[in-house]
Order: sequence, then structure tokens, then C-alpha cells
Amino acid sequence: MGTNVITNVVVLPSGASNLQMAQAWVQIIGLSITIIAVLYAGWQLKLAKRQFRDLHDWNRRKASHDTFELFAKMADSNRLINTAFNYLDNHDPISIESIEIQCKADSGLKSAIHRLLNFNEGLALGIKQKVLDEEIIRGAFEFVVTQSYHQFYLYIMSRQKPSPGVWDELEYLVKSWKKSGIPERQATGKT
Repeated sequence: MGTNVITNVVVLPSGASNLQMAQAWVQIIGLSITIIAVLYAGWQLKLAKRQFRDLHDWNRRKASHDTFELFAKMADSNRLINTAFNYLDNHDPISIESIEIQCKADSGLKSAIHRLLNFNEGLALGIKQKVLDEEIIRGAFEFVVTQSYHQFYLYIMSRQKPSPGVWDELEYLVKSWKKSGIPERQATGKT
């Protein structure tokens, strides 16, 4: 008996015909192409994942910048609140009685307060859900968010008694900002 010719796929006897040798090489080439295709697909998936992460980060930043326009649209409401309570310069919580008196004097004041607190709640929820970029929001709105929370703290607590959960995310955000510094953003892409 003769010696055997060993290939990666098939063991051929030493007297194998040219057709058998060709078939073995076709199998080897086919297997090699399949392995290369799988490796290439894995590399493409890795690139797509990185691109998706970078795109998500860009969209969070864009959405954060869009909140500036929303806040600008609230200028009349904010002016009304500041006129009634001087809440941007005052550093003490506003009493429930004072809020009730001012709201009776101006019918639009209560909805302006709710608009401001709901806007801040939306920012807090957007940060929690990672829809908004915390660094951008904190840089732009930290004073307004913390000041309005502090000023209307008694009102928020009074609203939470009959409706638990009202402005909870706002409360959590203000407390977490008070505890920590601004988080470092991870670099995206290669610059």
C-alpha cells in the first residue's frame, strides 16, 4: 500500500486521481472563504456597534441642545414666576401661603409654576433614561433646576402628599447633583 496524502478536509490515498485532488482543494478553498466571511462579518458588526454608540451619543447631545429652545419658549411663564416670587434672587423656600395668595391674584401663575416644574421633571427623566446628555443639561440648567426645586420645595412636598411620585425625578436629580460633581464624558470615535 502506498502512503496517504493528507489535506485539511479529506485524507486521500496516494494514488488519488486528479479529480479527487481538485475536489479536495475546492473544499479547502470553500472552507477558507467561509471562515474569512465569518471573520469579516464579525468585524463589520463591531464597527456597526461603535457607529451606533457614537450616533446615540450625538443624538443625546442634539436633544439636549434642543431643550434650550423649549426653555426659551417658557420665558413668559418664567418671568411671571420671577415677578411674583423673585425666585431667582431669593434663597429661601416659598411658603405655601405665599404661593396660594399669588395664585389667587394671578390665575396663570399656578400653571406657570407647574410648567416650570414639569419642564425640570422632563429634564431629569431625560437624563435618567439617557435621552439627554447630563453634562450639557447640567451646564445649562443646573442653577434654574436646583433653584426652582429649592424655592418650590414646600409646594412640591404638598403636591406629593395626595399624588405620590409627582416631580420625583426632579427631586432625585437635584439630590444627585448636590452629592456629585459633573460626570466625565467618555470620548466617542477617534479624533
